[in-house]
Amino acid sequence: MASSKGAIIELVKNGYDADSPLSLIYFHQSKNCSYIIDAGDGMTQEVTENNWMVTSTDNKANDIFTKTGRVRAGAKGIGRFALDKLGDYCTMITKSKDKNMACIWHVDWRDFEGGFKTIDSTTADLSTQKDLKQYLLNEIPDQKVQKTINKYGFASGTILKISNLRDSWDDYFISQAFDDLEVLVPPKEQNNFKLFLYSHDRPDKYGEILESVCDDYDYKLVAKSDENQNIKIQIYRNEYDVETIPPEFFKRDFAKINPYKKKDFEQGKWMANRTFSELLAGFKEIDKEGVFEKIGKFEFTLYFMKRTYSTPDLEKFYYNKFNPNDRKDWMNKFGGIKVFRDEFRVRPYGEIKDSAFDWLGLGARKAKSPATPSKPDGGRRIGPDSISGGINITRLGSLDFEDKSSREGLQENKTFQIFKKITAYCKKQII
Repeated sequence: MASSKGAIIELVKNGYDADSPLSLIYFHQSKNCSYIIDAGDGMTQEVTENNWMVTSTDNKANDIFTKTGRVRAGAKGIGRFALDKLGDYCTMITKSKDKNMACIWHVDWRDFEGGFKTIDSTTADLSTQKDLKQYLLNEIPDQKVQKTINKYGFASGTILKISNLRDSWDDYFISQAFDDLEVLVPPKEQNNFKLFLYSHDRPDKYGEILESVCDDYDYKLVAKSDENQNIKIQIYRNEYDVETIPPEFFKRDFAKINPYKKKDFEQGKWMANRTFSELLAGFKEIDKEGVFEKIGKFEFTLYFMKRTYSTPDLEKFYYNKFNPNDRKDWMNKFGGIKVFRDEFRVRPYGEIKDSAFDWLGLGARKAKSPATPSKPDGGRRIGPDSISGGINITRLGSLDFEDKSSREGLQENKTFQIFKKITAYCKKQII
């Protein structure tokens, strides 16, 4: 099932790379089929034959940007591999913006099973269809799906209908897919790529997939690096009920320096500027091979939130009150540090219940120094179960971040090892 969910994500990326404003996934369990639909550029018959039907093409690697300026999420033409993982039979209807007719592509993967037959030997039937939108409306009578179709027009785009599914997509696994898609792209105020998931058997349960936005936190860190290895860090503090802190607190020596002055607490945020070298001051020999330059630009947003508190601690440390159950539910769903490359998630980093959940090794660091907030000289370590966030890297500058052959994660080369250290030390700027 994990490979099937990964295949859906790869096909969603194809819609993004086609400059579609949306990707729509629809499951029809009783008919044992699913649909993955976009309203992007679509393909001509020539592109279908020369790119889509040819595995491991390099057109995305050589043409990094889409027409609207998106950085393409995929680097190789692996759409057919993804389709083969999902079901035995596929029908693709695709219409280019500059063509009147849609191209229809049929393939039955079972025809190519058996001795000495490989996916590269797969052929398919091609025909034409005039109206893409009308085909969709006739094919899927679901009212919510039709409302979405009418909203986005579908003058062009691609419909993938996968039949005789290889896995049993009952509601439990559809719910898992919905949760995975919630963290597929990093949260942002405005997103020009929408995700929808619908189920024929549960028409009232699913719909638009909204990103995970966090507004209940103790600390929020936003870090942005540039090409010169400088990091601009902004920290937002929401842990304390400032009005309850007695005036005598701010007369102490440590409260006379940033960011512990009264105005810092009232302002609720402060800035810090660091270089990679400053963050890794204890590793002076670390950049002998020019690794810092290979890391390139990245953006990092991190949230720290306590899962619970005691009444004595609330009074002793002047904490803001919060609902522990709400935080627990949110963190159990969206916890962990995710990695995104050009707006799409790189799995399995930060995956709940996965060995890569704590890929930064925060649990081991906390175990070595289990300091409490009341420790006089500080040194409090944050465990992985109290943080959430995302790191966004890019193909344009982070050229040394290569996919593993399985496409599950990045190669553990020296650049990636140093990048993990920098990320972990950014986190130390909070507390």
